[in-house]
Amino acid sequence: MKAEAKRGNPRRQKKQRRPRSQGHDRSLLAVVARDGDLCWLCKLPVNLALTSQSHPLRPTLDHKIPKSHGGDNSVRNLKLAHSRCNYRRGNRLGRNVNRVVFGAPSTHPEPTR
Repeated sequence: MKAEAKRGNPRRQKKQRRPRSQGHDRSLLAVVARDGDLCWLCKLPVNLALTSQSHPLRPTLDHKIPKSHGGDNSVRNLKLAHSRCNYRRGNRLGRNVNRVVFGAPSTHPEPTR
């Protein structure tokens, strides 16, 4: 009996992450031009040069009103946030979202200047 290599399901293909669209990049630039380069959740600077998908401080667009609560993808509903901050916020609403999500006054290392 020959030992055969274990094979996965040929019909199930690994999902490839789609590259960001130009519309996303334009939205990001419009939000940065409007609000500056500060994360709206932690108020620390966002490094726009970080492009690694796995870096926790990379820039992301956060929905002020989450899509699950009826928000849309318009620029007026988008804010700049670190990936980590955006993930921690989830789909929460409310004016005290920073206190609920972060608790402590500072959750990031001090920015280098």
